[in-house]
Amino acid sequence: MAWWDETREKDLPDYAELICIHSLQSQWRKGYGRKMMETVLHDIKKAGYSKVMLWVFEENIRARQFYESLGFTANGKTKKDFEATELCYEKTL
Repeated sequence: MAWWDETREKDLPDYAELICIHSLQSQWRKGYGRKMMETVLHDIKKAGYSKVMLWVFEENIRARQFYESLGFTANGKTKKDFEATELCYEKTL
């Protein structure tokens, strides 16, 4: 499952935000996540956004590599949440 909305970040007003993407661990490495992301990014672009951002836990290397493989880059913004650091990634569509 995945969902997105306009960003909640006041300093990125023209961005869409990928709020969540999840798949069962048994389905990892089968291409479903990539297909889901391609669909979500298509929908975001179709809605009129040219940029998308997301937050990812710094320690979640697998997710960060996945987003980077799709063209996302860390923009340098960070935040502390639940005793963990989150990194902001973004992509121009």
